[in-house]
Amino acid sequence: MSYEAVSEVIAHAMLDEEYRKQLFTDPEAALADYALTDEERESLKALDSDVFNQLAVELEERISKASAGLTFPLRPSKPVPFRMLPRDINRLLGG
Repeated sequence: MSYEAVSEVIAHAMLDEEYRKQLFTDPEAALADYALTDEERESLKALDSDVFNQLAVELEERISKASAGLTFPLRPSKPVPFRMLPRDINRLLGG
């Protein structure tokens, strides 16, 4: 499994609500620009949208609390490279 590509998709979906919606409504289009194996695509398509959305909300809340009082923007204008550890990806994908 290409952890780098999978982690990029997950990070993109966690940080970008519009992309997250697309991932669950039109996964083929959402995943088109990523170098994923068939197995990775199927694993990402099988993600539970309710669970994923809840994780994204929790992440947003943690970021907001951690950055209270800071003056720089929390959301970058373009996706920031993000890496997840293989164990985190496996856990998210149900492994």
